[in-house]
Amino acid sequence: MPEVRQSDGSVTRRFLSLRKYNPATAMNAPAIAARTWYLMVLAAALGDLAVFGIFVAVGGAEHGVGYGGAAMRTALPFAAAWFAISPWLGAFRVSTMMSLWDTAWKIPLIFLACGVIAIVLRAWLTDRGLQLTFTLVAIGTQTVMLFWWRAALALSTRRLIESR
Repeated sequence: MPEVRQSDGSVTRRFLSLRKYNPATAMNAPAIAARTWYLMVLAAALGDLAVFGIFVAVGGAEHGVGYGGAAMRTALPFAAAWFAISPWLGAFRVSTMMSLWDTAWKIPLIFLACGVIAIVLRAWLTDRGLQLTFTLVAIGTQTVMLFWWRAALALSTRRLIESR
């Protein structure tokens, strides 16, 4: 685990300390309490789930497909790939969740990797072939939706934490 040196000279390990958390970033993110970080991660995760659900709901309404089956066929593979891989790639780091710049380049790249894996997982689970049109629409649309959601989250959490 990477270590973070605090202003008082002590060293803490990331994600394990209940003390103030300050990642070493170029944007000099303010130190935040571990509880605040957990709430930020919870908000990001719930919003990400909402993005996958909205994509399925809009797609189902557009194509006249019921939500239940579409959720299992579409949202589940995307959510599984996103939550299994994106934390390791930095989607839930403080720097990503508070910096619009980091959000702008990290979230699309991370989702591109997760989206490709989700498409393959979806094809395997549903025993259907890969469809290029669906792949492009699904990855493109959800990338844009995740970016805008995470950009709003970054701006709001940054303002909220700096106002304290």
